[in-house]
Amino acid sequence: AGADLDPARVRALAADGLEAIPCGAAGSAPCDVYAPCALGGVLSEDRVPGLGARIVCGSANNQLADPRAADALAAAGIVYVPDEAASAGAVIEGVLTVLDPGIARADVAARIAAVGETVAELLRIADRCASTVEAVEVLLSRRP
Repeated sequence: AGADLDPARVRALAADGLEAIPCGAAGSAPCDVYAPCALGGVLSEDRVPGLGARIVCGSANNQLADPRAADALAAAGIVYVPDEAASAGAVIEGVLTVLDPGIARADVAARIAAVGETVAELLRIADRCASTVEAVEVLLSRRP
């Protein structure tokens, strides 16, 4: 199932066989991944119990309405990948190719692949701490 604010995109998705659902129902639809993109603050603590996903991973800035939402996701066993991590590959590619137009594609790809290790570490810390917000803080405190 998928949703989009743009009706033309919804029609295009439906034409490709995707079940189109209203944006308001996207968070509660049963799915593997809920990917809020372009809209910030869509997940609040009170919305987590009705969430139909096992993973929240999208590129919207500030997906969480407040830090309590991250704690609620962890308590519900829903994996949360912060937008900074979900969007990191695009940022890395954009910055590297602008700053060094001649950079080797393999070098860009290696930097982007490292994001996966960072996310894996983030999730391991989150599992130990039972709070993705705390995991981000711990992870960032280790970085130079």
